[in-house]
Amino acid sequence: MLSKVFKHCILRRFSAFLTTSDNQFGFKKSLGCSHAIYCVRNIVNHYISHGSTVNLSALDITKAFDRLNHDGLFINLMPRFIPATLLYVLEKWLGICYTYVS
Repeated sequence: MLSKVFKHCILRRFSAFLTTSDNQFGFKKSLGCSHAIYCVRNIVNHYISHGSTVNLSALDITKAFDRLNHDGLFINLMPRFIPATLLYVLEKWLGICYTYVS
């Protein structure tokens, strides 16, 4: 529950700095796998209809965020002019998070 309140506070205060690409479908309201599949099918159909060969590759990054180097994340966020206050809060928040698997 605390994480949800925290998320809403962060989004309200820093939403201008947290924009994503139109090509991202996950973790966005009203978008998901079906939208991504539709987009890929349209692109593939376009190239096939024009006589091109299409090669696809898929990656399973289900646990990528759990293995993410948080310092690398912060270094990549700095050139995007993310406010230092937000970086500090995220650094502290991610530093105290942990998961139990039973």
